[in-house]
Amino acid sequence: MERVLHQRGISVLICTYNGIGRLKPTLAHLARQVVASTIPWEVIVVDNNSSDGTLTYCKAEWNLLGKPVPLYLLSQPIPGKQFALEMAYDAANYEFMCIVDDDNWLQVDYLQRGYDILCVNPAIGLVGGRNVGAFEIKMPAWFPAFQASYAVGKPIVYSAESNDKVASGEVLNGTLWGAGLFVRHAIWRELRALKFKSLFTGRQGDKQLVAGEDDELCFLTRLLGYKIWYSDDLQLTHYMTAGRLNENYLLRLCYASSRAYPTMSVYQRMMAPDWLKYRTLTPWLKDWFYISFKSIQAAVSSDYIKSFFRLDLASRLRVNGQLLTWYYFTKQFAVCRRNFENVAFFQKRIEQFQALVENNPLYSLSTIRPDEIEPTN
Repeated sequence: MERVLHQRGISVLICTYNGIGRLKPTLAHLARQVVASTIPWEVIVVDNNSSDGTLTYCKAEWNLLGKPVPLYLLSQPIPGKQFALEMAYDAANYEFMCIVDDDNWLQVDYLQRGYDILCVNPAIGLVGGRNVGAFEIKMPAWFPAFQASYAVGKPIVYSAESNDKVASGEVLNGTLWGAGLFVRHAIWRELRALKFKSLFTGRQGDKQLVAGEDDELCFLTRLLGYKIWYSDDLQLTHYMTAGRLNENYLLRLCYASSRAYPTMSVYQRMMAPDWLKYRTLTPWLKDWFYISFKSIQAAVSSDYIKSFFRLDLASRLRVNGQLLTWYYFTKQFAVCRRNFENVAFFQKRIEQFQALVENNPLYSLSTIRPDEIEPTN
């Protein structure tokens, strides 16, 4: 299917909540980007319900950096990163978007490398890389065991040809991190045309750590027929503030993943080859019994009991996370099934939309009426 294109260029999207203390080096690294003079690019900052004068600060700081490219400042009063991102997607002028968190420091050629990958293959919808940690205080001894929860290191992704971890190339299994993620704008336009509504709101600063919007975007990209790409040549530094490097924050972060599981599992089931079976109750009950069994097994394990005496944080968090996963899956069992039906219905809309475009070259995202892509159950 031929995709409708925005103008070639790069829109850098920064969504921030009270980010004044983090934004200075982030903006400085953006100002130092080496991008071909023929490639237009811009920076869009979305203030997500901040109270620290973030936008005024960004404007002043960008002026001090010489205003290398246009800077656009937006305000999203609804808390939640997903709401801020959607506003940024709508405002982006260019076909390639790069999501940069307010604590991400891009290597000097980051934007150019991502642009080149997306230009070479129009079938690639998302591109991500690896993140190196930088720390405001001494790195805690426990951090390496949990660095993936902080989006530090390499995402665990597997190749399309095998179950080997991807060095660089197409990703079939696994998801990319949102920090530094390149997104083809056509994906957002198609989601908009298909009236997609996210199942997530995203994090709300440090108040609410349940995320999932990054993983959701990866699954949606696959449903739309695009490829996901990992490049080891893409590198950024992810700055860890002192407030995130304590056990209390770690507990909240890990348990937030358990809270996100019921919603994320909807997409995981949707991507399974035998996903249709989940339109009946039996496989859901089987999954619930399996999770219950594994939770009980973990709770009575000798390693879990010993972890309280030898202060084994990793073992204790792993089992507590398993128990919370069971709790939230049980609590949201009916909601999960409803969400699955909504995503299954959305997939039908995708299939009908793609058929319309394939069969009639005059159709595009702007010409297809919503009632033309309303499938029947």
